[in-house]
Amino acid sequence: MKIDNSSYTVTPPDLYMTEHGISILISSTNTDFISSVKELFEKFIATSIVFLVQNNKTNSGTLPWMWNVSKTCDFIVIDVDTCAWEDIMAGLLKSKDEENTVLFYSDKYKRRETVKLINATGTNLVVRSLDDINNYIKLQMSPEYFNES
Repeated sequence: MKIDNSSYTVTPPDLYMTEHGISILISSTNTDFISSVKELFEKFIATSIVFLVQNNKTNSGTLPWMWNVSKTCDFIVIDVDTCAWEDIMAGLLKSKDEENTVLFYSDKYKRRETVKLINATGTNLVVRSLDDINNYIKLQMSPEYFNES
């Protein structure tokens, strides 16, 4: 059996499931950021990747889609500087059963008080650069890489 190593971009209201691979929810209105995050994951993951992209602010029409995919995806990357409050809430409410599957990103710190609240419990990860996301993915994909240093 041949393993699919394609990547798929899915936006509301569509859904897509793959036999092999992971799904990643990206919530941001910054198209350059979305493309960069997709490239980072594609660099490290050899199986198929379904990118569930919320590229407009969540509203009453897209909220059900965003909530549904946030519960079933493997990773969530939330651009705190551009997303809606609902996206932040979905990230905060994601089950903590898996280790740090939600990355909150804020390079401009437009919502400083929000970042403080996200950090308040010490259980959520806020990153400030694409390099931070790169290093996090690298660590998740091959933890021995960082243990050797």
